[in-house]
Amino acid sequence: LAVAPFAHEAGPPTAILGAMCAGLPVVTGADIADDLGARSGADLLVAPAAEACGEPIAELLGNPTLRAEMGGRAAAFVRARFAWDVTTARLVELVEKAAPLLPSAGAGGGRAARADLA
Repeated sequence: LAVAPFAHEAGPPTAILGAMCAGLPVVTGADIADDLGARSGADLLVAPAAEACGEPIAELLGNPTLRAEMGGRAAAFVRARFAWDVTTARLVELVEKAAPLLPSAGAGGGRAARADLA
């Protein structure tokens, strides 16, 4: 069980992603869940404030089945959204969209760059 009810300043909260990827159920704040695109009650549990973390923590500690199911969904969520192959594919897509806009892109746009990555 991982608890991280704090706001983060910039970028993805790697400690939370690491816990989720390891199959741990997570209790966090709504702002972090929203930033990750995670669904409360499915991928993690959201507490409205740090002081309110007790209820979802007690819920998870008192229900081993819920802990296991939520941990499994958390791991699947992170792998589906943040795995290297997923993020690399998104980056390649962005580069291919931007390449034709560059003055040096020439004919074929970003296709040569993609071939070099493969």
